[in-house]
Amino acid sequence: MKRRNREPGARRPFKPCTLTAMRTAERGVALVMALIVTMVVFLLVASTLYVITQATNISGSRKVYTTACEAADGSVEVLKDSIEQAVAGLPVPGVFASGFNTCLSNAVLTDNATCSTTITLPGTMGGYNATVTVTRLFTKYNVGARIKFPPDPYGNATSTFFRITTTVTGPNNTDCENSVVYKHV
Repeated sequence: MKRRNREPGARRPFKPCTLTAMRTAERGVALVMALIVTMVVFLLVASTLYVITQATNISGSRKVYTTACEAADGSVEVLKDSIEQAVAGLPVPGVFASGFNTCLSNAVLTDNATCSTTITLPGTMGGYNATVTVTRLFTKYNVGARIKFPPDPYGNATSTFFRITTTVTGPNNTDCENSVVYKHV
């Protein structure tokens, strides 16, 4: 290419714009645009997959938490039945650790006594462990109990209040705690 010396301030000569000149100026633009569109579509697909995966994980976590809470509710019901059996002098169910029978009997008969144990809950969702605690709070004479309830053969018209606390721990350290006050009449 030859370089011509021009005078300062002189304008370049005008070249008419032809179709061939325009095509050579746009060479490679289609490839760049195709790559940009492909990248945008890829990002949309990747973000959609990420959102779907996170929603599935959240749903699974909610299922594990709900199962732990249902197990805590069930543990409370088992302890209510165990208190009834201990008051009646019967052995408690075999789901508890050895020695719990004596511990529960002492807690049922003594004010402010506490009994605690851990049980492994059966199931197909993984390992759930329940820590259960029974505390005898107080005993109260029931005013008008003779009218509402049949006479007690021992002459007692009292209610005994217990605090039952269960904490169930499941997979991924998911836990649910449930605490109730139970009135035994």
